[in-house]
This record gives sequence, structure tokens and C-alpha cells, in this order.
Amino acid sequence: MQFGGRDVARDQLEWMLELSLRPHVTLRVVTFESGGFKGSGQALIYAKGPVPRLDTVQYDSVDGPIFLHTAEHLKTYRNIIERMTDRSLSVEGTRDLIAKIKKEI
Repeated sequence: MQFGGRDVARDQLEWMLELSLRPHVTLRVVTFESGGFKGSGQALIYAKGPVPRLDTVQYDSVDGPIFLHTAEHLKTYRNIIERMTDRSLSVEGTRDLIAKIKKEI
């Protein structure tokens, strides 16, 4: 879907590039070529802390946010995040791709 036109898209990509330079932000792209996997397309937040058993997964549903924190759920979502990481571009590759798309728009 397109919203706002080329200028808005370029501004959004520039903002993503700026955010990716912050020390607490890791931005990685999973390209269409990397193929699908369980959980792809699902927006989620994995809140990770110094004590892994206290981690929490949050995702949105039509009824509001869902919070998961059982050992089984955490293992499932850790595996999903591992697969996303394995199939994604590197941080540098992600920045290069975003810069390329920004230039082409």
C-alpha cells in the first residue's frame, strides 16, 4: 500500500537509517527471497531482560494485547527470532538496502 507519496517514503527510509545508527536499535530486513517461516508477518515485541525466565512476548489481537511468558511460549518465540535473524540481512546489509531503495524512489 502506498501512503503519502515518494517524499514521505524517502523521509521514512531516512528515519529508519537514522534510527539504525543508535546503539540500542538493531534493524535487520528479512527479504522476500529469504522465504517464509513460522511467525513471519506477525508483529511482536519480545521483552528480554537479564533473567531469561522473566522475558515476555507481546502481540496484538483484535481483542487487545496478548502477553505470553510461559517457558514453552518463550522457547517458541526465541526460535522464531533465531530464524528471522538467520534469514535476515546483516545490519550493514540492511542499511545498504534501505539506502538503495531510498535513492531509487
